[in-house]
Amino acid sequence: TIAYISNSIFIKYINEQYVRANIVSSSVSFIHGISCTTMAALEVFGRNFELDAPNTERQDFLLLFSSAYFFYDFFLLIFFSDINENMPYIIHHLICGLYISSAVLFCYGGYNSSVLLFLGEMTNPVQNVYSYSAFAADHFQSKRAAKIHEFVKPIFALYFTFIRGIPGVIYTFYSAWYFNISGKDNQQIPFLLKILWAIIGVAVPLGSYGYAKELLINAFGPQTKKKEKKAN
Repeated sequence: TIAYISNSIFIKYINEQYVRANIVSSSVSFIHGISCTTMAALEVFGRNFELDAPNTERQDFLLLFSSAYFFYDFFLLIFFSDINENMPYIIHHLICGLYISSAVLFCYGGYNSSVLLFLGEMTNPVQNVYSYSAFAADHFQSKRAAKIHEFVKPIFALYFTFIRGIPGVIYTFYSAWYFNISGKDNQQIPFLLKILWAIIGVAVPLGSYGYAKELLINAFGPQTKKKEKKAN
């Protein structure tokens, strides 16, 4: 529904299919990010810290909801956008969708997946403001959007880098250690699945390093300082 409404609105103003697909993707991502972060926060802070506890109904709903988003956006980007430009997002959505849907399939790991979703999606609302404002500034020459983008740019760069770089990395390494090395888990999760979870869980925040570096350079690099001098 969100995708249909977004496409119906932007089709009147944007002729390029690839650009419109990116905007529709961002619209769905924005709604998913807010909804998922809220539901995941209720699970993370409302229950005991038990990574291997059986899934609850609310956790299964959250994981199915997020799986649907990841696979929907995966196919949207595959068929309607520039694949080369969006390849990092395509890979990210595929492995995240496989990770959390496997937790639903095996009925364990719902709490662990809720923590990962919370850490991963809590940056999305700010990221979408960052993306929307950049798009509006480029395609509609909106001065207000350009000002919003310049204001949000350093905030998002620091926020994203902090979340993915500190709590994201610490938690994913702890989760990998808990399930594969500590011997403390309940042994209900298949060994190969635990290995897969460890690889994906650690790879996603580490894979964000390149994007975080790009954000920091764009926000605080030499080019930004040159622009500020010209403006002055």
